[in-house]
Amino acid sequence: MKTSASPQISHAPRCSVRRDATIGGMDVERQLLSAGRELRSSNQLARDGVTSRGLMLAVRNGERVRVRSGWYVSGAFWEGARPEERHLAAIVAAQRATRTELIFSHRSAAVLHGLPAWSDWLTGAGIRKAPDPRQVHLVVSPDRRGGSTPVAFRHRQTVAASDLVHRGGFSTTGPHRTIADLARSEPFVLALACADAELHRTAAARGAVDADAWSTWRADIAERSAAAATRNGVRSLRALEALADPRTDSPLESGARLRLVQLGFAPVPQVEVAAPGGGRYLVDFELAGCGVYVECDGNSKYFDRGSDVGRSPEAVLLREKQRQNWITSTTGRLMVRLIARDVVSVERLASVLRACSIEVPGAPASELGPAIARFLARTP
Repeated sequence: MKTSASPQISHAPRCSVRRDATIGGMDVERQLLSAGRELRSSNQLARDGVTSRGLMLAVRNGERVRVRSGWYVSGAFWEGARPEERHLAAIVAAQRATRTELIFSHRSAAVLHGLPAWSDWLTGAGIRKAPDPRQVHLVVSPDRRGGSTPVAFRHRQTVAASDLVHRGGFSTTGPHRTIADLARSEPFVLALACADAELHRTAAARGAVDADAWSTWRADIAERSAAAATRNGVRSLRALEALADPRTDSPLESGARLRLVQLGFAPVPQVEVAAPGGGRYLVDFELAGCGVYVECDGNSKYFDRGSDVGRSPEAVLLREKQRQNWITSTTGRLMVRLIARDVVSVERLASVLRACSIEVPGAPASELGPAIARFLARTP
C-alpha cells in the first residue's frame, strides 16, 4: 500500500514524465555493459589457455554456460542473473556473432526498453511457460531465406523507419511497435503488463496522469490496429487500447486488473484514502459500486529493500497490517489482498473473491463494447 498524492489528470508536455528504461532498479544500458563484460568468445577463451576439451568440461560441470555457438558466460553469472539479464546477454552475443546490424523485436525489444516481458510473476504464477532466454527475437526482410533457430526467432516483417530506435547501441523496434507486436504474438496479460509499464513511464509522474500523452498513445495504437485489421491478433490490439492504464505500476497489478475486468468488475486504480495525521494512502484498486478495496502483494513489497531501506520484511508486514486496519476501520470497506497465484486465471480469482463473500458478476461488462467483451471472455 502506498502513501502519495491523489492521481490527477494533467496536460503537461509528454517528455516531462518519461523515465529511463530500468530492470530491477538498474538501467538497461548498465545491464548491457555488465552482460558484455561477462561474455567471452571461444577464441578469447582459447587465447586465455582454455582448450576445446576444457571448455566442453566447463560447460558440462556448469562453470560455463553457452549462450549461443561460440559465446559463453560464467556459470555464476548465469545462475545469479534474472531471466531478462540472461536475455540481454543473448542479445549482446547475437550482435557480436555477426557483422550485420540486427533489428531486435518482440520480447527482445521489450527487454531493451525495460518492459516486463520476463516478469517473474507471469511465469511463477503458471500463466505461461518460461521461454528460453537464449532465443532472441529479430525482424528480418520478408524475402529473407532461412527459418528460426533455438537462438534466433526470425519475424519476416517490414518495419517503418519511424518504428526503429537505438537502445544501448542496439537497433530495435520502438516501444509502440514493440507493444503492438507483443499484443499479436504473446499472451494478452503479458502485452497488457508491458503497455501499462510504458504508459506509467511516459504518462504518469508524482501521482499525476498526463492526459495528452495517454491520448496520443491510444491514438497510435488505434492507428496500428486499423492498419492490421485483417491480421491475426488485431482483437488483442484493440483490447489493449481500451484497457492499458498509466496508473498501474506493476505487472501483478496489470494481471489483477485484467482478471477483475474479465469477471465483470470495474477496478479503479490508485484510489486515495485518508491516513492518520492528515496524510493519504493509495490503495491499488477500488471495485466501483462494490465497496471493496484490492491490494496486490508482490514479493517486492516485503523483500525489496530499495523502497524500505533499513526495514526488515517483518517490519514492512507490520506496517501494512496497521495501514489495512486503519483503512478498513475508518471506511467500513472490505480489503482483499491478492498474490500472483490468485490471478493465474479468472476461475481462481473468482473463487478467492467468493470466499470473501463478494458477489462475482462473472462476465466482462458490456460497457467495454461487445467485441472487446467477447475477446476478454475467451482470453486465458
